[in-house]
Amino acid sequence: AQSKDSILVDMGNKVITVDEFLTRFEFTPWPRRNIRSIDNELKLEFLKTLMAEKLLSLYGNEIKIDTSFDLNQAYKNLEKMIVRDALYRKEVMGKVKIDQNELNNAIAKSLTTLYVRYIFDPDSSEIYSIFYQLLGGANFDSILSKRIESEDQKYPMQVTYGTLIEDFENVVYQTQPNDFTQPLKSTLGYYIFKVDSSKFEVGLGPKELNDAARKAEKILKQRIEEKLYQEYFKKFFSKKRGEADGEVFWNLVDATTKRFKWKLENQKPVRNNEYIIDVEDVRQIENELGEKKNQVLIKLENRNATVSEFLRSLLFKGFIVTDSSERHIAARLNKAIKNFLEDEYLAEEGYRQGLHLNPEVRKDIEMWRDFYYANWYSLTLKNNIQVTDEEIEKYIKERGIKSEEVVLVNIQEILVDSLDQIETLLEKLRNGEDFGELARKYSKRKWAAEKNGEFGYFPTSMYDEIGKTAERMNVGEIYAPIETKDGFSIIKLLDKKIERPDTSNVQDFSQLKEKIRDELRQKKFDRERDKLVAELAQRYVKNINTELLNSLKVTNLNMFVYRYMGFGGKMTAVPVIAPYVSWYEEWKKINKTLP
Repeated sequence: AQSKDSILVDMGNKVITVDEFLTRFEFTPWPRRNIRSIDNELKLEFLKTLMAEKLLSLYGNEIKIDTSFDLNQAYKNLEKMIVRDALYRKEVMGKVKIDQNELNNAIAKSLTTLYVRYIFDPDSSEIYSIFYQLLGGANFDSILSKRIESEDQKYPMQVTYGTLIEDFENVVYQTQPNDFTQPLKSTLGYYIFKVDSSKFEVGLGPKELNDAARKAEKILKQRIEEKLYQEYFKKFFSKKRGEADGEVFWNLVDATTKRFKWKLENQKPVRNNEYIIDVEDVRQIENELGEKKNQVLIKLENRNATVSEFLRSLLFKGFIVTDSSERHIAARLNKAIKNFLEDEYLAEEGYRQGLHLNPEVRKDIEMWRDFYYANWYSLTLKNNIQVTDEEIEKYIKERGIKSEEVVLVNIQEILVDSLDQIETLLEKLRNGEDFGELARKYSKRKWAAEKNGEFGYFPTSMYDEIGKTAERMNVGEIYAPIETKDGFSIIKLLDKKIERPDTSNVQDFSQLKEKIRDELRQKKFDRERDKLVAELAQRYVKNINTELLNSLKVTNLNMFVYRYMGFGGKMTAVPVIAPYVSWYEEWKKINKTLP
Protein backbone atom coordinates (compact mmCIF):
# COMPACT_ATOMS: atom_id res chain seq x y z
CA ALA A 1 0.00 0.00 0.00
CA GLN A 2 1.17 3.50 -0.87
CA SER A 3 2.08 5.78 2.06
CA LYS A 4 3.90 9.06 2.25
CA ASP A 5 7.01 7.19 3.42
CA SER A 6 6.91 4.71 0.53
CA ILE A 7 10.19 4.77 -1.39
CA LEU A 8 10.23 5.80 -5.06
CA VAL A 9 14.02 5.67 -5.47
CA ASP A 10 16.43 3.79 -3.23
CA MET A 11 20.01 5.07 -3.32
CA GLY A 12 21.29 3.25 -0.24
CA ASN A 13 21.77 5.88 2.45
CA LYS A 14 19.58 8.37 0.55
CA VAL A 15 16.03 7.84 -0.70
CA ILE A 16 13.28 9.77 -2.50
CA THR A 17 9.97 9.16 -0.76
CA VAL A 18 6.46 9.65 -2.10
CA ASP A 19 6.05 12.52 0.38
CA GLU A 20 9.11 14.46 -0.83
CA PHE A 21 8.31 13.81 -4.48
CA LEU A 22 4.70 15.01 -4.23
CA THR A 23 5.54 18.03 -2.07
CA ARG A 24 8.26 19.20 -4.43
CA PHE A 25 6.36 18.35 -7.61
CA GLU A 26 3.27 20.31 -6.54
CA PHE A 27 5.22 23.41 -5.50
CA THR A 28 7.66 23.54 -8.44
CA PRO A 29 6.68 25.29 -11.71
CA TRP A 30 7.26 22.84 -14.57
CA PRO A 31 7.04 23.12 -18.37
CA ARG A 32 3.94 21.60 -20.06
CA ARG A 33 2.32 21.06 -16.65
CA ASN A 34 -1.14 21.90 -18.02
CA ILE A 35 -1.21 18.96 -20.46
CA ARG A 36 -3.02 16.25 -18.48
CA SER A 37 -2.36 13.50 -21.00
CA ILE A 38 1.39 13.53 -20.25
CA ASP A 39 1.22 13.37 -16.43
CA ASN A 40 3.31 10.20 -16.28
CA GLU A 41 5.92 11.68 -18.63
CA LEU A 42 6.18 14.84 -16.50
CA LYS A 43 6.39 12.85 -13.26
CA LEU A 44 9.26 10.82 -14.72
CA GLU A 45 11.01 14.01 -15.90
CA PHE A 46 10.70 15.47 -12.43
CA LEU A 47 11.89 12.28 -10.74
CA LYS A 48 14.99 12.12 -12.97
CA THR A 49 15.75 15.77 -12.10
CA LEU A 50 15.31 15.05 -8.40
CA MET A 51 17.52 11.95 -8.66
CA ALA A 52 20.30 14.04 -10.25
CA GLU A 53 20.10 16.49 -7.33
CA LYS A 54 20.39 13.70 -4.75
CA LEU A 55 23.26 12.01 -6.61
CA LEU A 56 25.24 15.25 -6.90
CA SER A 57 24.62 15.87 -3.20
CA LEU A 58 26.04 12.41 -2.39
CA TYR A 59 29.07 13.25 -4.53
CA GLY A 60 29.44 16.59 -2.74
CA ASN A 61 29.62 14.61 0.51
CA GLU A 62 32.23 12.30 -0.96
CA ILE A 63 34.54 15.12 -1.97
CA LYS A 64 33.88 17.03 1.29
CA ILE A 65 32.37 20.04 -0.46
CA ASP A 66 31.19 21.33 2.94
CA THR A 67 34.72 22.61 3.62
CA SER A 68 33.87 25.57 1.34
CA PHE A 69 33.34 28.63 3.57
CA ASP A 70 30.75 30.21 1.26
CA LEU A 71 28.69 27.02 0.90
CA ASN A 72 28.91 26.33 4.62
CA GLN A 73 27.69 29.81 5.49
CA ALA A 74 24.85 29.76 2.93
CA TYR A 75 23.59 26.36 4.03
CA LYS A 76 24.08 27.09 7.75
CA ASN A 77 22.10 30.34 7.49
CA LEU A 78 19.23 28.43 5.93
CA GLU A 79 19.40 25.63 8.51
CA LYS A 80 19.30 28.19 11.34
CA MET A 81 16.19 29.80 9.82
CA ILE A 82 14.46 26.39 9.73
CA VAL A 83 15.45 25.77 13.38
CA ARG A 84 14.14 29.24 14.40
CA ASP A 85 10.88 28.43 12.63
CA ALA A 86 10.62 25.18 14.63
CA LEU A 87 11.23 27.17 17.85
CA TYR A 88 8.47 29.61 16.89
CA ARG A 89 6.05 26.75 16.21
CA LYS A 90 6.80 25.26 19.61
CA GLU A 91 7.03 28.35 21.83
CA VAL A 92 4.45 30.60 20.13
CA MET A 93 2.10 28.82 17.70
CA GLY A 94 2.03 25.68 19.86
CA LYS A 95 0.73 27.68 22.83
CA VAL A 96 -2.19 29.37 21.09
CA LYS A 97 -5.39 28.44 22.97
CA ILE A 98 -8.78 29.88 22.02
CA ASP A 99 -11.36 30.40 24.77
CA GLN A 100 -14.97 29.69 23.64
CA ASN A 101 -16.26 33.00 25.05
CA GLU A 102 -13.54 34.89 23.18
CA LEU A 103 -14.48 33.08 19.99
CA ASN A 104 -18.21 33.81 20.43
CA ASN A 105 -17.40 37.49 20.99
CA ALA A 106 -15.19 37.51 17.86
CA ILE A 107 -17.93 35.89 15.75
CA ALA A 108 -20.50 38.44 17.01
CA LYS A 109 -18.15 41.28 16.04
CA SER A 110 -17.52 39.72 12.63
CA LEU A 111 -21.27 39.82 11.91
CA THR A 112 -21.48 43.53 12.82
CA THR A 113 -20.32 46.38 10.57
CA LEU A 114 -19.84 49.81 12.16
CA TYR A 115 -19.89 53.08 10.23
CA VAL A 116 -17.62 55.56 12.00
CA ARG A 117 -15.91 58.96 11.67
CA TYR A 118 -12.84 60.10 13.55
CA ILE A 119 -10.95 63.16 14.69
CA PHE A 120 -7.17 62.84 14.87
CA ASP A 121 -4.47 65.04 16.39
CA PRO A 122 -0.83 64.29 17.27
CA ASP A 123 -1.07 66.63 20.29
CA SER A 124 -2.70 65.27 23.48
CA SER A 125 -3.71 68.70 24.83
CA GLU A 126 -5.50 69.53 21.55
CA ILE A 127 -7.38 66.22 21.42
CA TYR A 128 -8.48 66.51 25.06
CA SER A 129 -9.65 70.08 24.44
CA ILE A 130 -11.88 68.73 21.63
CA PHE A 131 -13.04 65.86 23.87
CA TYR A 132 -14.18 68.28 26.60
CA GLN A 133 -15.99 70.37 23.98
CA LEU A 134 -17.86 67.24 22.89
CA LEU A 135 -18.72 66.40 26.49
CA GLY A 136 -20.07 69.96 26.80
CA GLY A 137 -22.47 69.35 23.88
CA ALA A 138 -20.45 70.49 20.85
CA ASN A 139 -21.38 68.81 17.56
CA PHE A 140 -18.81 66.16 16.40
CA ASP A 141 -19.56 66.64 12.69
CA SER A 142 -19.21 70.45 12.94
CA ILE A 143 -15.77 70.15 14.58
CA LEU A 144 -14.67 67.48 12.05
CA SER A 145 -15.79 69.58 9.05
CA LYS A 146 -13.25 72.30 9.96
CA ARG A 147 -10.33 69.83 10.16
CA ILE A 148 -8.02 68.42 7.46
CA GLU A 149 -8.91 64.78 8.21
CA SER A 150 -12.48 65.49 7.03
CA GLU A 151 -11.17 65.43 3.43
CA ASP A 152 -10.76 61.63 3.67
CA GLN A 153 -14.17 61.18 5.31
CA LYS A 154 -16.75 62.19 2.74
CA TYR A 155 -18.41 58.89 3.70
CA PRO A 156 -18.19 57.14 7.09
CA MET A 157 -15.40 54.57 7.43
CA GLN A 158 -16.55 50.93 7.52
CA VAL A 159 -15.18 49.02 10.50
CA THR A 160 -15.37 45.23 10.58
CA TYR A 161 -13.74 42.74 12.91
CA GLY A 162 -9.96 42.91 12.44
CA THR A 163 -9.72 46.28 10.64
CA LEU A 164 -8.69 48.30 13.72
CA ILE A 165 -6.03 47.49 16.30
CA GLU A 166 -7.56 45.40 19.06
CA ASP A 167 -7.54 48.08 21.80
CA PHE A 168 -9.35 50.56 19.53
CA GLU A 169 -11.73 47.90 18.27
CA ASN A 170 -12.85 46.87 21.78
CA VAL A 171 -13.76 50.48 22.64
CA VAL A 172 -15.42 51.28 19.28
CA TYR A 173 -17.56 48.11 19.32
CA GLN A 174 -18.83 49.03 22.82
CA THR A 175 -19.82 52.53 21.66
CA GLN A 176 -23.50 53.10 20.84
CA PRO A 177 -24.59 54.75 17.54
CA ASN A 178 -24.36 58.60 17.69
CA ASP A 179 -21.96 58.35 20.64
CA PHE A 180 -18.19 58.97 20.65
CA THR A 181 -15.17 57.39 22.35
CA GLN A 182 -12.69 58.89 24.77
CA PRO A 183 -9.33 59.83 23.16
CA LEU A 184 -7.43 56.69 22.10
CA LYS A 185 -3.64 56.80 21.87
CA SER A 186 -1.74 55.31 18.89
CA THR A 187 1.91 55.50 17.84
CA LEU A 188 1.11 58.51 15.62
CA GLY A 189 -1.15 60.48 17.97
CA TYR A 190 -4.71 60.46 19.37
CA TYR A 191 -8.10 59.50 17.91
CA ILE A 192 -11.70 60.15 18.92
CA PHE A 193 -14.16 57.91 17.05
CA LYS A 194 -17.87 58.59 16.60
CA VAL A 195 -20.16 55.69 15.62
CA ASP A 196 -22.72 56.89 13.06
CA SER A 197 -24.56 53.58 12.72
CA SER A 198 -24.15 49.81 12.84
CA LYS A 199 -25.43 46.91 10.75
CA PHE A 200 -25.83 43.33 11.99
CA GLU A 201 -25.90 40.57 9.36
CA VAL A 202 -29.20 38.69 9.58
CA GLY A 203 -30.66 35.88 7.54
CA LEU A 204 -27.30 34.24 6.75
CA GLY A 205 -27.39 30.62 5.65
CA PRO A 206 -25.29 27.85 7.29
CA LYS A 207 -22.43 28.25 4.77
CA GLU A 208 -22.17 32.04 5.25
CA LEU A 209 -22.29 31.66 9.03
CA ASN A 210 -19.63 28.97 8.89
CA ASP A 211 -17.39 31.17 6.68
CA ALA A 212 -17.83 34.14 9.05
CA ALA A 213 -16.97 31.94 12.06
CA ARG A 214 -13.87 30.58 10.33
CA LYS A 215 -12.67 34.07 9.39
CA ALA A 216 -13.28 35.36 12.94
CA GLU A 217 -11.38 32.40 14.42
CA LYS A 218 -8.44 33.06 12.09
CA ILE A 219 -8.21 36.74 13.12
CA LEU A 220 -8.53 35.84 16.82
CA LYS A 221 -5.83 33.19 16.47
CA GLN A 222 -3.47 35.68 14.77
CA ARG A 223 -4.00 38.18 17.59
CA ILE A 224 -3.33 35.64 20.32
CA GLU A 225 -0.24 34.46 18.40
CA GLU A 226 1.06 38.05 18.12
CA LYS A 227 0.61 38.59 21.90
CA LEU A 228 2.43 35.33 22.71
CA TYR A 229 5.21 36.27 20.28
CA GLN A 230 5.69 39.70 21.90
CA GLU A 231 5.72 38.17 25.40
CA TYR A 232 8.19 35.44 24.42
CA PHE A 233 10.47 37.86 22.56
CA LYS A 234 10.56 40.35 25.46
CA LYS A 235 11.23 37.68 28.08
CA PHE A 236 13.79 35.77 25.98
CA PHE A 237 15.91 38.82 25.16
CA SER A 238 15.68 40.48 28.59
CA LYS A 239 18.89 38.73 29.70
CA LYS A 240 20.70 38.33 26.36
CA ARG A 241 23.76 40.43 25.64
CA GLY A 242 25.84 41.08 22.56
CA GLU A 243 27.97 43.85 21.12
CA ALA A 244 29.82 44.98 18.01
CA ASP A 245 33.45 46.10 17.95
CA GLY A 246 33.37 49.84 17.16
CA GLU A 247 36.59 50.07 15.15
CA VAL A 248 35.79 46.98 13.06
CA PHE A 249 32.24 48.29 12.50
CA TRP A 250 33.47 51.63 11.07
CA ASN A 251 35.99 49.85 8.83
CA LEU A 252 33.05 47.84 7.46
CA VAL A 253 30.94 51.00 7.07
CA ASP A 254 33.75 52.64 5.01
CA ALA A 255 34.17 49.62 2.70
CA THR A 256 30.40 49.14 2.28
CA THR A 257 29.82 52.86 1.61
CA LYS A 258 32.53 52.83 -1.07
CA ARG A 259 30.97 49.83 -2.79
CA PHE A 260 27.41 51.22 -2.72
CA LYS A 261 28.60 54.63 -4.02
CA TRP A 262 29.93 52.73 -7.06
CA LYS A 263 26.75 50.65 -7.28
CA LEU A 264 24.43 53.67 -7.25
CA GLU A 265 26.49 55.38 -9.97
CA ASN A 266 26.83 52.32 -12.25
CA GLN A 267 23.76 50.14 -11.73
CA LYS A 268 20.00 50.52 -11.83
CA PRO A 269 17.96 50.02 -8.63
CA VAL A 270 16.17 46.69 -8.21
CA ARG A 271 12.94 48.55 -7.40
CA ASN A 272 11.82 51.91 -5.97
CA ASN A 273 15.35 53.27 -5.62
CA GLU A 274 16.39 50.14 -3.66
CA TYR A 275 19.83 48.55 -4.08
CA ILE A 276 20.34 45.04 -2.69
CA ILE A 277 23.69 43.52 -1.74
CA ASP A 278 24.86 40.71 -4.03
CA VAL A 279 27.76 38.23 -4.24
CA GLU A 280 29.96 40.63 -6.22
CA ASP A 281 29.34 43.38 -3.64
CA VAL A 282 30.51 41.08 -0.84
CA ARG A 283 33.61 40.13 -2.85
CA GLN A 284 34.50 43.79 -3.45
CA ILE A 285 33.86 44.78 0.18
CA GLU A 286 36.12 41.92 1.36
CA ASN A 287 38.82 42.91 -1.15
CA GLU A 288 38.68 46.45 0.21
CA LEU A 289 38.99 45.19 3.80
CA GLY A 290 41.79 42.70 3.06
CA GLU A 291 42.74 40.74 6.19
CA LYS A 292 40.36 42.89 8.26
CA LYS A 293 37.50 40.76 6.90
CA ASN A 294 38.62 38.04 9.37
CA GLN A 295 38.37 40.35 12.39
CA VAL A 296 35.71 39.74 15.04
CA LEU A 297 32.81 42.12 14.44
CA ILE A 298 30.14 40.73 16.79
CA LYS A 299 30.62 39.25 20.25
CA LEU A 300 27.85 36.93 21.41
CA GLU A 301 27.68 35.23 24.81
CA ASN A 302 29.10 31.91 23.60
CA ARG A 303 30.97 32.75 20.40
CA ASN A 304 32.25 35.49 18.09
CA ALA A 305 31.29 36.30 14.49
CA THR A 306 33.75 37.71 11.94
CA VAL A 307 33.05 40.39 9.34
CA SER A 308 32.97 37.70 6.62
CA GLU A 309 30.35 35.65 8.46
CA PHE A 310 28.23 38.75 8.99
CA LEU A 311 28.49 39.68 5.29
CA ARG A 312 27.26 36.18 4.33
CA SER A 313 24.27 36.67 6.62
CA LEU A 314 23.49 39.94 4.78
CA LEU A 315 23.56 38.04 1.47
CA PHE A 316 21.16 35.45 2.87
CA LYS A 317 18.70 37.79 4.59
CA GLY A 318 18.94 40.63 2.07
CA PHE A 319 20.52 44.02 2.79
CA ILE A 320 18.81 46.99 1.15
CA VAL A 321 19.99 50.58 0.92
CA THR A 322 18.37 53.60 -0.75
CA ASP A 323 21.30 56.01 -0.66
CA SER A 324 25.07 55.72 -0.35
CA SER A 325 25.73 58.24 2.42
CA GLU A 326 27.91 57.00 5.27
CA ARG A 327 25.15 57.88 7.75
CA HIS A 328 22.54 55.78 5.91
CA ILE A 329 24.89 52.79 5.46
CA ALA A 330 25.94 52.92 9.14
CA ALA A 331 22.28 52.98 10.28
CA ARG A 332 21.39 50.04 7.99
CA LEU A 333 24.41 47.99 9.16
CA ASN A 334 23.64 48.79 12.80
CA LYS A 335 20.09 47.47 12.37
CA ALA A 336 21.43 44.39 10.54
CA ILE A 337 23.77 43.65 13.49
CA LYS A 338 20.80 43.84 15.90
CA ASN A 339 18.88 41.40 13.66
CA PHE A 340 21.94 39.12 13.44
CA LEU A 341 22.17 38.94 17.26
CA GLU A 342 18.46 38.13 17.54
CA ASP A 343 18.63 35.46 14.83
CA GLU A 344 21.71 33.82 16.33
CA TYR A 345 20.33 33.65 19.88
CA LEU A 346 16.97 32.27 18.71
CA ALA A 347 18.69 29.62 16.55
CA GLU A 348 20.99 28.75 19.47
CA GLU A 349 17.92 28.20 21.67
CA GLY A 350 16.38 25.97 18.99
CA TYR A 351 19.52 23.82 18.85
CA ARG A 352 19.69 23.74 22.68
CA GLN A 353 16.17 22.29 22.71
CA GLY A 354 17.18 19.71 20.09
CA LEU A 355 14.61 20.97 17.56
CA HIS A 356 17.03 20.29 14.68
CA LEU A 357 16.63 16.58 15.53
CA ASN A 358 12.82 16.64 15.12
CA PRO A 359 12.03 14.28 12.18
CA GLU A 360 10.04 16.89 10.22
CA VAL A 361 12.71 19.57 10.78
CA ARG A 362 15.45 17.07 9.89
CA LYS A 363 13.61 16.21 6.66
CA ASP A 364 13.36 19.92 5.77
CA ILE A 365 17.05 20.53 6.48
CA GLU A 366 18.13 17.47 4.46
CA MET A 367 16.00 18.51 1.48
CA TRP A 368 17.62 21.97 1.34
CA ARG A 369 21.07 20.54 2.04
CA ASP A 370 20.81 18.26 -1.02
CA PHE A 371 19.74 21.22 -3.15
CA TYR A 372 22.58 23.45 -1.92
CA TYR A 373 25.25 20.74 -2.31
CA ALA A 374 24.11 19.75 -5.83
CA ASN A 375 23.95 23.33 -7.06
CA TRP A 376 27.24 24.27 -5.46
CA TYR A 377 29.06 21.36 -7.08
CA SER A 378 27.46 22.13 -10.48
CA LEU A 379 28.58 25.75 -10.19
CA THR A 380 32.12 24.69 -9.19
CA LEU A 381 32.31 22.26 -12.13
CA LYS A 382 31.10 24.91 -14.58
CA ASN A 383 33.56 27.54 -13.31
CA ASN A 384 36.48 25.14 -13.78
CA ILE A 385 35.76 24.38 -17.45
CA GLN A 386 38.10 25.99 -19.98
CA VAL A 387 37.78 26.23 -23.79
CA THR A 388 40.87 26.85 -25.93
CA ASP A 389 41.08 28.78 -29.23
CA GLU A 390 42.03 25.49 -30.93
CA GLU A 391 38.75 23.93 -29.79
CA ILE A 392 36.81 26.91 -31.19
CA GLU A 393 38.59 26.58 -34.59
CA LYS A 394 37.87 22.84 -34.65
CA TYR A 395 34.20 23.47 -33.77
CA ILE A 396 33.82 26.00 -36.61
CA LYS A 397 35.46 23.64 -39.15
CA GLU A 398 33.36 20.65 -38.08
CA ARG A 399 30.20 22.63 -38.85
CA GLY A 400 31.37 23.36 -42.37
CA ILE A 401 31.66 27.11 -41.73
CA LYS A 402 34.95 28.66 -42.69
CA SER A 403 36.34 31.07 -40.14
CA GLU A 404 35.87 33.82 -42.70
CA GLU A 405 32.28 32.86 -43.48
CA VAL A 406 29.79 32.53 -40.62
CA VAL A 407 25.99 32.51 -40.93
CA LEU A 408 24.55 35.00 -38.44
CA VAL A 409 20.87 35.57 -37.70
CA ASN A 410 18.93 38.11 -35.68
CA ILE A 411 15.57 37.04 -34.28
CA GLN A 412 12.77 38.09 -31.98
CA GLU A 413 11.50 35.42 -29.59
CA ILE A 414 8.59 34.89 -27.21
CA LEU A 415 9.43 32.12 -24.73
CA VAL A 416 6.58 30.64 -22.68
CA ASP A 417 5.82 27.55 -20.62
CA SER A 418 3.00 25.82 -22.49
CA LEU A 419 1.60 24.97 -25.89
CA ASP A 420 -1.69 26.58 -24.84
CA GLN A 421 0.13 29.91 -24.45
CA ILE A 422 1.77 29.41 -27.86
CA GLU A 423 -1.68 28.91 -29.41
CA THR A 424 -3.06 32.07 -27.74
CA LEU A 425 -0.05 34.15 -28.83
CA LEU A 426 -0.23 32.91 -32.45
CA GLU A 427 -3.89 33.98 -32.52
CA LYS A 428 -2.89 37.46 -31.27
CA LEU A 429 -0.21 37.68 -33.98
CA ARG A 430 -2.74 36.58 -36.62
CA ASN A 431 -4.98 39.43 -35.43
CA GLY A 432 -2.21 41.93 -36.10
CA GLU A 433 -0.77 42.48 -32.59
CA ASP A 434 2.87 43.59 -32.50
CA PHE A 435 5.46 40.82 -31.94
CA GLY A 436 7.73 43.09 -29.84
CA GLU A 437 4.91 44.20 -27.53
CA LEU A 438 3.84 40.59 -26.98
CA ALA A 439 7.48 39.62 -26.24
CA ARG A 440 7.81 42.40 -23.64
CA LYS A 441 4.58 41.29 -21.98
CA TYR A 442 4.77 37.49 -22.12
CA SER A 443 8.32 36.23 -22.80
CA LYS A 444 10.15 34.43 -19.98
CA ARG A 445 13.57 35.27 -21.44
CA LYS A 446 13.77 38.61 -19.63
CA TRP A 447 17.04 39.95 -21.08
CA ALA A 448 15.58 39.64 -24.58
CA ALA A 449 12.04 40.67 -23.59
CA GLU A 450 13.39 44.06 -22.47
CA LYS A 451 14.51 44.58 -26.11
CA ASN A 452 11.16 43.52 -27.66
CA GLY A 453 12.37 39.90 -27.72
CA GLU A 454 15.37 40.73 -29.95
CA PHE A 455 18.53 38.62 -29.53
CA GLY A 456 21.02 40.53 -31.64
CA TYR A 457 23.15 38.69 -34.23
CA PHE A 458 24.38 35.21 -33.29
CA PRO A 459 25.77 32.22 -35.26
CA THR A 460 23.15 29.62 -36.16
CA SER A 461 25.24 26.99 -34.35
CA MET A 462 24.09 28.59 -31.08
CA TYR A 463 20.83 28.15 -29.12
CA ASP A 464 20.32 24.58 -30.36
CA GLU A 465 16.99 24.18 -32.23
CA ILE A 466 16.35 27.93 -32.31
CA GLY A 467 19.55 28.59 -34.28
CA LYS A 468 19.04 25.59 -36.59
CA THR A 469 15.44 26.61 -37.36
CA ALA A 470 16.29 30.30 -37.92
CA GLU A 471 18.91 29.35 -40.54
CA ARG A 472 16.21 27.63 -42.62
CA MET A 473 13.70 30.53 -42.38
CA ASN A 474 13.08 33.53 -44.60
CA VAL A 475 13.38 37.10 -43.27
CA GLY A 476 10.05 38.21 -41.78
CA GLU A 477 8.83 34.64 -41.33
CA ILE A 478 7.32 33.55 -37.97
CA TYR A 479 7.71 29.95 -36.81
CA ALA A 480 6.31 28.03 -33.83
CA PRO A 481 6.48 26.03 -31.72
CA ILE A 482 10.14 25.28 -30.98
CA GLU A 483 10.56 23.20 -27.82
CA THR A 484 13.68 24.03 -25.81
CA LYS A 485 14.94 23.13 -22.36
CA ASP A 486 13.33 26.37 -21.14
CA GLY A 487 9.84 25.89 -22.59
CA PHE A 488 8.26 26.70 -25.94
CA SER A 489 9.35 29.46 -28.33
CA ILE A 490 7.84 31.48 -31.16
CA ILE A 491 10.52 33.12 -33.31
CA LYS A 492 10.51 35.76 -36.01
CA LEU A 493 13.54 36.08 -38.32
CA LEU A 494 14.58 39.74 -38.55
CA ASP A 495 17.76 39.33 -40.59
CA LYS A 496 20.26 36.77 -41.86
CA LYS A 497 23.77 37.43 -43.18
CA ILE A 498 27.10 35.80 -43.89
CA GLU A 499 29.95 37.47 -42.06
CA ARG A 500 33.54 37.55 -43.25
CA PRO A 501 34.99 38.96 -40.05
CA ASP A 502 38.67 38.45 -40.95
CA THR A 503 38.37 40.96 -43.79
CA SER A 504 35.54 43.21 -42.65
CA ASN A 505 35.30 43.42 -38.89
CA VAL A 506 37.83 41.73 -36.65
CA GLN A 507 36.08 42.95 -33.53
CA ASP A 508 32.88 41.15 -34.58
CA PHE A 509 34.84 37.94 -35.07
CA SER A 510 36.39 38.16 -31.59
CA GLN A 511 32.88 38.66 -30.16
CA LEU A 512 31.71 35.68 -32.19
CA LYS A 513 34.57 33.59 -30.83
CA GLU A 514 33.55 34.50 -27.28
CA LYS A 515 29.94 33.50 -28.00
CA ILE A 516 31.15 30.16 -29.36
CA ARG A 517 33.48 29.81 -26.36
CA ASP A 518 30.47 30.23 -24.05
CA GLU A 519 28.49 27.70 -26.05
CA LEU A 520 31.34 25.16 -25.99
CA ARG A 521 31.85 25.73 -22.26
CA GLN A 522 28.15 24.96 -21.72
CA LYS A 523 28.34 21.84 -23.90
CA LYS A 524 31.46 20.63 -22.08
CA PHE A 525 29.78 21.24 -18.74
CA ASP A 526 26.64 19.37 -19.85
CA ARG A 527 28.74 16.40 -21.05
CA GLU A 528 30.87 16.22 -17.90
CA ARG A 529 27.90 16.60 -15.57
CA ASP A 530 25.85 14.00 -17.50
CA LYS A 531 28.76 11.55 -17.37
CA LEU A 532 29.32 12.10 -13.65
CA VAL A 533 25.62 11.79 -12.70
CA ALA A 534 25.31 8.61 -14.82
CA GLU A 535 28.33 7.07 -13.06
CA LEU A 536 26.90 8.07 -9.67
CA ALA A 537 23.53 6.52 -10.59
CA GLN A 538 25.29 3.29 -11.56
CA ARG A 539 27.01 3.24 -8.15
CA TYR A 540 24.18 4.33 -5.89
CA VAL A 541 20.73 3.64 -7.40
CA LYS A 542 19.39 0.31 -6.17
CA ASN A 543 15.77 0.59 -7.30
CA ILE A 544 13.32 2.94 -9.08
CA ASN A 545 9.67 2.11 -8.42
CA THR A 546 8.11 3.35 -11.69
CA GLU A 547 4.86 1.48 -10.97
CA LEU A 548 4.43 3.46 -7.76
CA LEU A 549 5.39 6.68 -9.59
CA ASN A 550 2.73 6.11 -12.26
CA SER A 551 0.08 5.51 -9.57
CA LEU A 552 0.65 8.90 -7.90
CA LYS A 553 -2.09 11.48 -8.43
CA VAL A 554 -0.84 15.01 -9.17
CA THR A 555 -2.45 18.32 -10.11
CA ASN A 556 -1.73 20.22 -13.33
CA LEU A 557 -1.44 23.66 -11.69
CA ASN A 558 1.87 25.49 -11.90
CA MET A 559 2.40 27.00 -8.45
CA PHE A 560 5.14 29.20 -7.02
CA VAL A 561 4.68 29.45 -3.26
CA TYR A 562 6.62 31.27 -0.54
CA ARG A 563 6.91 29.98 3.02
CA TYR A 564 6.94 32.64 5.73
CA MET A 565 9.13 31.59 8.64
CA GLY A 566 8.58 32.06 12.37
CA PHE A 567 10.71 34.91 13.84
CA GLY A 568 11.09 36.40 10.35
CA GLY A 569 12.34 35.49 6.90
CA LYS A 570 10.83 33.77 3.90
CA MET A 571 11.90 31.21 1.33
CA THR A 572 10.30 29.21 -1.45
CA ALA A 573 8.10 26.40 -0.14
CA VAL A 574 10.56 23.90 -1.66
CA PRO A 575 13.89 24.23 -3.53
CA VAL A 576 13.01 25.17 -7.12
CA ILE A 577 14.73 23.00 -9.73
CA ALA A 578 14.86 23.22 -13.52
CA PRO A 579 14.33 20.15 -15.73
CA TYR A 580 17.50 18.07 -16.04
CA VAL A 581 17.08 14.65 -17.68
CA SER A 582 19.91 14.37 -20.25
CA TRP A 583 22.07 12.40 -17.77
CA TYR A 584 19.64 9.48 -17.98
CA GLU A 585 20.54 8.78 -21.63
CA GLU A 586 24.20 8.61 -20.56
CA TRP A 587 23.26 6.15 -17.80
CA LYS A 588 21.46 3.95 -20.35
CA LYS A 589 24.77 3.55 -22.20
CA ILE A 590 26.28 2.09 -19.02
CA ASN A 591 23.24 0.17 -17.78
CA LYS A 592 21.61 -1.76 -20.62
CA THR A 593 18.72 -2.93 -18.40
CA LEU A 594 17.18 0.57 -18.10
CA PRO A 595 13.90 1.32 -19.93
